[in-house]
Amino acid sequence: MLDEAEADIAAGRVIPHEEVMREIDEEFRRDEERLRLIEEKMRPYTMEEINAMLDRAEADFEAGRGIPSKVVFRHLREDLEKELGPDYIVREAV
Repeated sequence: MLDEAEADIAAGRVIPHEEVMREIDEEFRRDEERLRLIEEKMRPYTMEEINAMLDRAEADFEAGRGIPSKVVFRHLREDLEKELGPDYIVREAV
């Protein structure tokens, strides 16, 4: 004769402890693998890569493919003032 816990397991109302632990272990292993893959892709840039990115950005800006920071910040300030209303004034940092 089944005791109450065994009857609950047999009826599918309760998951056996071993099955729960196995599922947790499998999920943990999947998480570890996902983290390993992410970390593998996230390596630090070398100085050569950083310098190359800066060179490209400067060349783009000199070729007219950029927006001066004053223009960007002016647009941001205008958008904030529209969103926050006339009582709020966004001041420039000094």
